[in-house]
Amino acid sequence: MKHFSLYFWIATCLASIVTGLLGFLLLWEVAPWLKFCAITLQITVLYVACLLVLKHQSPGSSSDKPLEEKIAADFFEQMVQTSKNCFFAIAPDHDFRFFYLNEAAADHFEEPLEVVKHYSIRDYDRSYDAAKEKVKFAKLKEIGFVSFETKHYLKNGKIKNVLITSSYFVHNQKEYITGYFTDITKLRKSQAELKTTHDYYEKLLNGSPDIIMLFSETGQILYANPAIESILGYSPVDFYNNASLISSIIAPESQHIFEENRQYLLEHGKANEKTSELKWLTKDGKEVLLQQNIKNTYDSEGKFTGFQIISRDVTALRSTEKQLEQNNALLRAVFESSIQAKILVDKSFNIIDFNTEAESRLVKYQINKKLAVGNPLIDYVFHKDIFINNLQKALSGKKVTTEQQITFGKENQEVWVFTSYVPISDAKGEIIGVSFSSLDITEVKLSQKKLEESEALLEAVFNSGHQTLVLIDKQRKILKFNKAAEKGVARFSNLKLQIGANYLDYIPDWAKDIFLENFALSIQGKEIEGEYPFVSATGQLHYLATFHQPVKGDQGQIFAMAHATIDITEKKQNQLLLQKTLNSLRDVQNAIDKSAVVCITDLQSTIVQVNDAFCELTQYTKEEIKGQNIRILNSNYHSQSLFAEMYKSITEGNFWRGEFKNKRKDGSFFWVDSTIAPITNENNEIYQYIAIWYVVTRRKEAESQNKRLLQQLITQNNDLMQFSYIISHNLRSPVANILGLFNILEPNDQLGAHNEAILEHLQKATLRLDEVIADLNKILEVKNQNILEKEWVNFLDIFEQTKAFFSHHFEPIETLLNFEEVPRFYTVKSYLFSIFYNMVSNAIKYQDPQRPLQIKITSIKMGDYVKLIFQDNGLGIDLTRFRDKLFKLYKRFHLHIDGKGLGLYLVQSQVQALGGYIQVESKEGMGTSFIIFLKFAPEQKQLEDTK
Repeated sequence: MKHFSLYFWIATCLASIVTGLLGFLLLWEVAPWLKFCAITLQITVLYVACLLVLKHQSPGSSSDKPLEEKIAADFFEQMVQTSKNCFFAIAPDHDFRFFYLNEAAADHFEEPLEVVKHYSIRDYDRSYDAAKEKVKFAKLKEIGFVSFETKHYLKNGKIKNVLITSSYFVHNQKEYITGYFTDITKLRKSQAELKTTHDYYEKLLNGSPDIIMLFSETGQILYANPAIESILGYSPVDFYNNASLISSIIAPESQHIFEENRQYLLEHGKANEKTSELKWLTKDGKEVLLQQNIKNTYDSEGKFTGFQIISRDVTALRSTEKQLEQNNALLRAVFESSIQAKILVDKSFNIIDFNTEAESRLVKYQINKKLAVGNPLIDYVFHKDIFINNLQKALSGKKVTTEQQITFGKENQEVWVFTSYVPISDAKGEIIGVSFSSLDITEVKLSQKKLEESEALLEAVFNSGHQTLVLIDKQRKILKFNKAAEKGVARFSNLKLQIGANYLDYIPDWAKDIFLENFALSIQGKEIEGEYPFVSATGQLHYLATFHQPVKGDQGQIFAMAHATIDITEKKQNQLLLQKTLNSLRDVQNAIDKSAVVCITDLQSTIVQVNDAFCELTQYTKEEIKGQNIRILNSNYHSQSLFAEMYKSITEGNFWRGEFKNKRKDGSFFWVDSTIAPITNENNEIYQYIAIWYVVTRRKEAESQNKRLLQQLITQNNDLMQFSYIISHNLRSPVANILGLFNILEPNDQLGAHNEAILEHLQKATLRLDEVIADLNKILEVKNQNILEKEWVNFLDIFEQTKAFFSHHFEPIETLLNFEEVPRFYTVKSYLFSIFYNMVSNAIKYQDPQRPLQIKITSIKMGDYVKLIFQDNGLGIDLTRFRDKLFKLYKRFHLHIDGKGLGLYLVQSQVQALGGYIQVESKEGMGTSFIIFLKFAPEQKQLEDTK
């Protein structure tokens, strides 16, 4: 009994001490393995204690054994019931039902203890399997102690991770399993989180692009992540096996930095770290720049363990920063050196930056406000509404360019400015502002204006005159041509000049060889001129002057040829006429030389030239008289006033005529009838005088001759004045007589085939002559009648009268009439009818055969005029070719249709006679519009104004 008490108290004390210590460890946050060991040891101690108690309770004990057993049982019961762990005992023979549970079981199963006692372990463990449990029980019997992990599924739906520590023992020949249910749900969750965290940091370390290293206090590498191999070329193993490797790959100029950082951290402790940039050497000998952060490392007890270094490769970054710095400097230089005023603004239109030119521009435009970052740009600009609108467009992503004219200053100076608004985007593509640029283009605008004026002048010169001009390249392709060339080609052929066409196709066959020869010489740099006669298609003789001029570029190279032609038929005819005139003048001069005395003097009256008659009359030879003053012949008969009158007249550029009494060489006198005239040079300046003398005896004859010449001129003028009368009356009468004779010829008269043909041609010619005389008579009537009777004329009535003349043509014609605005007009009715007649006649005659004819006539009031519009959808007229000839006499523009070319000429003459004018709009294949403006008579003007 004495020994039992000793053993019991020893076991009890040991169990209490160990249980308390282990309980403290379980409550303290320690490593999972340490907790597991503590639980196992706790259960083992309790198990030993239970064995000791049960052993000393066996039969054969001393007399005080029941008391000791009771004390031990009470102690055991108290220890188990106060335990925080769920203690259990189960009997395998009773289907593993709970034989015993302590108070902690209620907390473990989260149900009242009385309820839990009625359950079996299988009610909470879904993994329970009878066969497996028998295997486990057999193993437990074999080793006496087993620990395993399972899950308890509580009735309230919770699931707990449970560590079961079981022991096997036999009492009173019955088998029991005892042990603890330890809730390790939080433990397993913490372990899972710890594993996740460990995996995360392991991946973070291994996947980091930065080098991460741990150094011991002595500088030996304890850890290096894989990034060290991708950056430096060395694997972590290389450093583990070679402690001195780290110092050999730091560039010499950076080793002192590394050592200084290490010493600094050793001296300053935990709260410090150092960041610097060092040059390292890669395995292949290249140099890289690493940005390095180094700090001390400590264990959980705060003991210094070494250094942690995180290094990032900034080689490319620093190179990029350097390049970016250079680019920024370059961009700034460009920004400042730009001739454009540049200003950067944010989305609120506030200034971000500006260049020097922008500041200079403010001074130039007399804006007395200094540019400053942050100020609204709108405070400095002209045309604020336009500026804001353009900025808003730029902020929406559009690039905007404008040209504006600005007026500034007291003197209202004007300048032209080219502005651009370019959106500024950040790296994400979002618009953060606008780049505003302004360039003064006043000089450019003025140059453009001068260039346009120059080009217009050149174009006017190019298209002026009657000379045709065509530019062709070395392949004889047409580059450009003027209107005269277009008309000239159309005049002598049915072809139409086109840019890019072969010019040789437009050259007549007879002239092609000549053209090719001259073209070849011109391309070589020679200027060729020529004159060529030719017979036109109408059989008329023409003369053509041609010019071949090489065209050179800026470098003097010949790239084209200018071919100019001009119809010099009239010139040739004039030359022939001039030659005849010169011959006549020569004859006259000869006659004058024979019949008159001629003397030419300079401005000082010194004799320059005389004719033979002068020498014969004055008895001086030409050698004697030249260089003498004309006064050598003065007879002193006339007063000085006569000579003063004469000199006054001729010095003013006038002719002077009078009679002189002069003295010969031998002293004898003679009378002349003198005409003195000034002679001018090319500048119209008088530089000589010519005197033509007639002796008195011949004066009457000269006067008579002059009278006859004068009468002849008067007669010719009268003949011209009477031309209209002759045409309208004198010629009309014989033509009418001839036509009358044709009418009275008997049809059966035997004239013979030959005479009949002649008679037929004669009749046609006479009818044609009659038509021409009738046409000219109409024209002359318009030209000669200045005063005609006017009356009120209704436009619709005039149209109906016109329509009656074309009744057989009007069935398929669609007519659209609108005379509502001006229904009638105060004018000459015959003229208005003639205008309607010719306009309608032309529309019918030149209608398009491919579509029905439509005629539209409208009257509109326009100020002092009525505007008559005659519009049709006929063939139309090529105005680029025929505008200048449109209203000429006998001009036709559609040769496949019969016509005389008189109608438009007559219409224009009648419109002008009525004080109006006519315009035309036309396009080939589309139709023609004739717009006639007739001025209101005062009677109608007053009436129209009152409406």
